[in-house]
Amino acid sequence: MRYTILLTLCCVFLLSCGPTTSTREPLGELIFLPGWEGYIEHTSPDASTPQETSSPPEEPPQREASLQDTTPLPERQPAEPSPQERTLPDVPEEPVIPEQPPRSQWIGEPCVSDAECDYTGGYCLKGADYKDGHCSLDCTSTCPDKTDKPYTFCIADRQGKGHCVSQCRTDVCRDGYQCVSRSRLSDATRLRNVCVPKTGDTGTSKVVLYIGDSQSSGTQFASLMVDVLRNPGQHCTQTKTSGNTVYSYAKVSSAARHWSQKSGTSKDWLCKASKIYTNGTATSNTTGAALCTGITSSNQSIFAARIARHTPSIFLIQLGGNSVGFAKNYVKARVTDMLEQIPTGSVCFWVTPSYGSKSESGRKDMETWIAETLATYQRIRCTVLTSFDEMKAQTTCTSFNTSDGVHMTSCGSKLWGGLITKKLCQAKTL
Repeated sequence: MRYTILLTLCCVFLLSCGPTTSTREPLGELIFLPGWEGYIEHTSPDASTPQETSSPPEEPPQREASLQDTTPLPERQPAEPSPQERTLPDVPEEPVIPEQPPRSQWIGEPCVSDAECDYTGGYCLKGADYKDGHCSLDCTSTCPDKTDKPYTFCIADRQGKGHCVSQCRTDVCRDGYQCVSRSRLSDATRLRNVCVPKTGDTGTSKVVLYIGDSQSSGTQFASLMVDVLRNPGQHCTQTKTSGNTVYSYAKVSSAARHWSQKSGTSKDWLCKASKIYTNGTATSNTTGAALCTGITSSNQSIFAARIARHTPSIFLIQLGGNSVGFAKNYVKARVTDMLEQIPTGSVCFWVTPSYGSKSESGRKDMETWIAETLATYQRIRCTVLTSFDEMKAQTTCTSFNTSDGVHMTSCGSKLWGGLITKKLCQAKTL
């Protein structure tokens, strides 16, 4: 048994003493030695003592701490990002609002651009007077209508140019607009309630009395005068009144003597008239007898009776053309008669005869004599509204007068009305 053990140890020794190389792998064999009560492992050439497999591995020697070991290393800073790596902070994106197509608006409806007035020739009125804009259309007589929309109407603007507006059926218009009665541009007899911009002034409503001759008997001129007197803010930039009540009376061939005479043939002639035009239209009229009804005094003129009936504070008189041929002093006296009957403090305008190819010089005299009378009358101030020279020089109308050389064509009457409207506005007392 001992020989066996010795032989085994010799073999192990001989093997361990053999040549070694740096590339030889350790045997790593476990050999059982019966007398040693366990296994031994050959791990290196230097191992001469078998080790028990149950012993823990030897701890490596600890190196003594040095100052270098206890000094903390500087904290490493993150590298600066390159320009390509730099990013902007997250910013919430603005919501994208899709562009809305323009509205399809009709005449009289609000708008912000011409494109919204979606019909041929449509445009948007965007001045200060037109709140929220106003779709319109140029016109000379009539305007188009559209299903499910208010009827339209052609009226004159402040410059006398025709434009389309919407009619008001129940006296209600959108905010910033009012329902008023206006005449058609080409037909003074056609009246409709339409929506137009509010005047924006704080003027009070007044009563107006308008007296005229044939030039105010159902003519373009008369229709425009009634409209201006009723709604001055629709024609003038500066006004003192709004929503006025207008009483208009016009008789063909009448003159100041017929209206102002307290008794006599001139008064009787007017009282017997079969037709006296009212409201500036050809279809609205009354009679002389109706005007003279209620005159209880033989010393009261028809003019004074109308004043007592309506109590106006504003007067527009269009007379003088039928006094051509009368003496200067007579004409001035009749003008003074009318002025004497106008209450003190009233606002007064007198429209003198305009140009006419017949009795041209006589008509010019009327203008001069009436203007002189008004200038010297002191109790009330009555503004003279002349037009002879301007209408004589006009080139708008091919024919200003009709064949009689006295009355005006439709073009002439409209042109004359536009000029007088301008002068009414310039007075700044209406």
